[in-house]
Amino acid sequence: MRDSIDEAVRCLLEMEMTVETPRRTVLISLSLSAISLCVWIIFIGSRSRPIERRVSNVALSRTGTWLAARTSQGKITVWDRRRGTAPRQIDFPQGWLNDLQFGPDEHLLAIAGRDLGIYAPEQSAGPRLLRSDERNYGTVRFSRDGQTVLVINGPGVIETIDRHSGAT
Repeated sequence: MRDSIDEAVRCLLEMEMTVETPRRTVLISLSLSAISLCVWIIFIGSRSRPIERRVSNVALSRTGTWLAARTSQGKITVWDRRRGTAPRQIDFPQGWLNDLQFGPDEHLLAIAGRDLGIYAPEQSAGPRLLRSDERNYGTVRFSRDGQTVLVINGPGVIETIDRHSGAT
């Protein structure tokens, strides 16, 4: 990229300069300004945004086998602490995370955000949405048998939701 910019500037400067006219000066100035603007736009566009690594929520399973944490950018990392395997990264792009909770049998992780989802850490599939109604689920807790989840949503409604069907 730098070579092509240098070549464009060299071409402009090597133009026949026997008679310096106001029109030619203006054209050269505008061309150099346009090249500078393009370089600046390319530079600004190529800078990557800083990676946010702050953890916004953490959940630990009942026996301590599973640990889940989420960053403010929406990445959830799940560690299998018993096996010591590499952590799994999952995406839950349904808004800011409000809560994470493992079920009593440790097979599911409930995820509360703009929508409500569940994730099975032992399976390779991504999270499954229980609710995609953008009601901003603030809290999620499993029942003792793990079949329903208790949620409090943005409008302040407390509901119990079946984890299989998503029905209230």
